[in-house]
Formats: sequence, structure tokens, C-alpha cells
Amino acid sequence: MSIKEEVKKLTPSSFTYINQCPCWERKPTPPNEAMLRGTAMDGFLRNYLFHNMESLDGIAHKMLKKKDFVAIEWAGNTIRHACGKEPILCKKTDCRFKFTIGDVLISGEMDTYCPSGKLIFDLKSGGIRDYEMQMLPYAYHGIKSTNSDYMDTRLVFCDFKIMKSKVFSESEATERMEEFVAKWDNPDKVPTKCDACKYCKYLDEEKSKCSLML
Repeated sequence: MSIKEEVKKLTPSSFTYINQCPCWERKPTPPNEAMLRGTAMDGFLRNYLFHNMESLDGIAHKMLKKKDFVAIEWAGNTIRHACGKEPILCKKTDCRFKFTIGDVLISGEMDTYCPSGKLIFDLKSGGIRDYEMQMLPYAYHGIKSTNSDYMDTRLVFCDFKIMKSKVFSESEATERMEEFVAKWDNPDKVPTKCDACKYCKYLDEEKSKCSLML
């Protein structure tokens, strides 16, 4: 009897860290206050600004303050303005995606998506940081699923009322995705000491090959 091979999986949230170290794996930790706040803000954006598609649980009422609701209202209005009259998808079932490159499965969920406008939005609470690598698989999916020659990804930093755009061409998204997956799926990959180490599960493993670098 043949043993079924384990499916190789990647999620967009890991791309930023894996880009720094191909051996990186997320350290299992319970969600902190910032993560819970982000989840609550995302839920408010989906539910209250886009036709109450899904019920909002108690997280928002527990985590969010008046200024948070103001920030999300700005984000929703900004997204609507960018899309104009084009339809906006925000229901989770409409924003989930998966695709394969080689034998690697990449799956994720966009916050809001305007396929006819070639626009993908990702809501960000907290500080302004570089999320370009996280947006790469979103762009790749959008380009391939709509047969477009480009996709405009927008980071919506609601706490600062700033929206940043990164446009991926079809050739750039394809080339970078294939290179990224090949680097991660390389059996001879070696760890790289970087800013991602503190979020990696190998940090606390004394016998791991990474421990010699830290």
C-alpha cells in the first residue's frame, strides 16, 4: 500500500517571513490583542459597510472603540470610491481562493475584491509596514482567475487613513510566484538569520539546525 504524500501548503500571511528565510515556519501562539482587534475590524468592514452579509460576533463589541469604527468607515468609503460603480465582493465565500504551483497548494482569503475593476484590497490595522509579498499571491490569483494582464493591490491602513497601491503585471506576478515557491520547496534550502526568527517555531528548538545561527 502506498503512503499518501502530505500536501505542501502555503498561505499569503507567511510569504513576508518566508521571503526572509525559506525555512521559516510560524510559531504556534494564541492570538494577541492586536490580532483580535484586526479580526474584529475586518468583521465590521464586511458586515456593517457591505450589506450585512455575515453576522458579527461579540469580538467587535469587546475589542473596538469609537475611533476604530471611524477608521473602518473611512476604509469602507475609500474602497467604494476606488471601485466606483463596479461590484465589490466581500463575503468570505467569494473572497477565498486556492491554486497550485507545481505540487504546492496556496490558499487564502482576500478582504475585499473588485474583479471587474482589477482591484484587491487588504485592510491593515496598526503600523504601516511592507506587505508586498503578502499581496503577491492575491495578485496572482486575481490575474489568473480573470485572465487580466495586471492586478492593482491596495493596502488600506485604516488607523492612518492611508491607502498604498502596488500594481502587479501578469509577467511579474507569475515570475515572482514561481521563484518564491521554488525557493521554499527546495529540499536543500538553508535557514537565514533575519527579522522573522522571533516569529519562527524553530527559535526555541535547541536541536534545530536554525539554533546554530541565533
